[in-house]
Amino acid sequence: MISNTEAPYISVIITAHNRKEFLKDAINSVLNQTLEKSFYEIIVIKNFEDQEIDNLIEENKIISLKVRDDSLIGEDLAIGIEKAKGEIISFLDDDDLFMPEKLETVYSFFKKYEDLVYFHNSCYFVDERGKLLKKGLKENPNENIILNNIENLNQILGLFKYGLWFNMSSISIKKNKIIPFIEKLKLINDGPDTFMFVVSILYNPKLFIISNEKLTKYRLHESATQFLNKNIIIFNNSYIVLLNKTKDTNKILIELCNDNKILKNYFNFRLVKINLQLHLLEKERNIKLNELLFYFYTSLKIKDLNSKKDLIYYLGLYILSKISYEKVRNFYSRRFFNYSQKRINSYIKLE
Repeated sequence: MISNTEAPYISVIITAHNRKEFLKDAINSVLNQTLEKSFYEIIVIKNFEDQEIDNLIEENKIISLKVRDDSLIGEDLAIGIEKAKGEIISFLDDDDLFMPEKLETVYSFFKKYEDLVYFHNSCYFVDERGKLLKKGLKENPNENIILNNIENLNQILGLFKYGLWFNMSSISIKKNKIIPFIEKLKLINDGPDTFMFVVSILYNPKLFIISNEKLTKYRLHESATQFLNKNIIIFNNSYIVLLNKTKDTNKILIELCNDNKILKNYFNFRLVKINLQLHLLEKERNIKLNELLFYFYTSLKIKDLNSKKDLIYYLGLYILSKISYEKVRNFYSRRFFNYSQKRINSYIKLE
């Protein structure tokens, strides 16, 4: 076991908003680390009071910060980051858990690689009771992936299957990479994991690691999946809200990536696809010809076959919608709902 007599090297930020049932387990998973406690501090950010949880926080000298009921996720994170004393920030969502060796591994990697700014570990997927699930949302790499640059769009998409920026609870990042962009962080209400990766790679040093070590338990439950077992109207309305949040975050990321052509093109590509989905789910809208041409050209450059299928599917539906919008909208809505429910249910089969 490593020991320390200096200031905390890692700040663990736990966020909880309108949800109490898993928070104690999350806090205890951080308290029960193999890394000596003098190496890290815990900051809990929540918008509620709970005597049992608050007693646990007070007994263990954990920093507790109260936020508004209507605060954005980016605001909550920014408050914790500004308060943090650690050089490294590790995030934990209230419904997830750290494995006991998580922080010791994070510490070791950042000490071993002087230029390391972003570390993303693999994870287990568990159900509401903490039982291991049969499959997860992402694959695990066979070995650690160590990179210091993103060279092309295909590389980004290739790394996605390993969770390039999936799940805040798997991310550890140098605090000094976030601080210059803290005001932008306060504006986002979706995709903070994507935000963290983007700011880590904008300027040198920008060494980042995707680890094959499973150091986090990612909990899949109804409130986490958001759309499980809901009727088509509720599902569509929920997804439209999510798409609009993602769209707003994408605009911020495009602005941040102004000097990084690869990332900027990627988020512009995502933005056009989001607009196509909103057109087919929410309301009829005109998408500019140059946006459609950009989506077409970028899809052709991507080596993944699914991107070609998406290109034909979305552009085809968009053209048909100009002939009969309501019929196309109803077709897409039903098909998207059925596909999504089938996909979500496939993730919650137990071992």
